Amino acid sequence: MRKIVAFLALLLIVTIGGCNRSDDFKDTITKGTWRADYFQESGDDHTGVFAGYIFTFLADGKVTVTRPGTTPPVGYWNEYNSGTRMQFNFGSTTPLDKLNDDWVIDRFDDSEARFHMLSAPATQLILQKI
Repeated sequence: MRKIVAFLALLLIVTIGGCNRSDDFKDTITKGTWRADYFQESGDDHTGVFAGYIFTFLADGKVTVTRPGTTPPVGYWNEYNSGTRMQFNFGSTTPLDKLNDDWVIDRFDDSEARFHMLSAPATQLILQKI
């Protein structure tokens, strides 16, 4: 009987551990709208450059960005490496071009996503769900 219980416990652990982080991240980021709650570039706080910007991540890899009084640009996002990395591409649209890079997804939940830039770990981004 103990062997059966141990086997079932092991099976449960493997099943729970098999959850797909990539799908979880995609499901989370594509629900609702987000704002840049914090942006630190090379150790300096530059959050203010994204004041008023609202990000909407679409399942097709597009991200729309709105800000009152501006023409909304369309950028692109891509999650890769089993849900541990994210890439942005906004072309040369200032200040969104500061986000053009590969980001490590440090952690995320239904209300917040935290990243640091792969090529410059002192550059950090926190998105807050609105």
